[in-house]
Parts: sequence; structure tokens; C-alpha cells
Amino acid sequence: MTIDEIRTLAEQYADPNRMIYLVVGDAKSQLHRLYDLGFGEPVLLNEQPDL
Repeated sequence: MTIDEIRTLAEQYADPNRMIYLVVGDAKSQLHRLYDLGFGEPVLLNEQPDL
């Protein structure tokens, strides 16, 4: 499979507006960056009380 074929398939089937992104890391130091990306409100799955 060529890179052009992969791009064509990605454009055909991958809709960024319907994707769910899973981000793993230190929310205390990185959560503000997720807000800045503009993808909507982040949902914390393992929220720590001191955030």
C-alpha cells in the first residue's frame, strides 16, 4: 500500500470532527494545553481532587 493510498483512505473514512482522543499524562501540568487546542471540554476519567 502506498502513502497516497493511505491518504485517500484516511480522507474517505476518518472524520476528525467525530473522533475521540485519549490523552494520557499529568493533568495538573497539561490540562490547560488541552483547553487551548480548541477540541472542546476535556473529560477527566481519573480526576484527582487537587487539580
